[in-house]
Amino acid sequence: FTTGEMEVVRKSGLLAMVDLLALNLEEATALAQIVPADRTERSVVHQILAWGRAQNPHMAMSITAGKMGSWLWDGSGLHLTPSIPFSMASSAGAGDAHLACLIAAAALGMAPEAAAFLANLVAGLSVTSPHTIHSQLDAGMVQNVIWERGLPLPDSLRPYLGV
Repeated sequence: FTTGEMEVVRKSGLLAMVDLLALNLEEATALAQIVPADRTERSVVHQILAWGRAQNPHMAMSITAGKMGSWLWDGSGLHLTPSIPFSMASSAGAGDAHLACLIAAAALGMAPEAAAFLANLVAGLSVTSPHTIHSQLDAGMVQNVIWERGLPLPDSLRPYLGV
């Protein structure tokens, strides 16, 4: 987004109709007009959330921050989920993969911490491909990575994986 586009979004009133706003940390600070100099990421995220809740108190927010992980505000709590390191071929499409996974997890009724964990894992796997869409990323690949790496799973994710 350009500065002008962010201004259009701010003035449009559209955020009052948004259920889930998904941005990366840079986009979110630009939209909320926050200058993050000498502040921790957590402080900046809290400022972004305060701004977002003032726009629409019912809006969930997802803020991704690459290697730092992601934050998910579900309307009642803030969930910080660390990233899962992978060798990167291209970051193109990682944010889209993250959002798609959050939406699919919500449709399945997953708890926010499970959805955020899975979204970070899928986004991490997506960067291993040089293509915008990782053509071989599927549920089997996700499950294999979880088992191979012995990743600590949120308890609420276990039923979806059959463990």
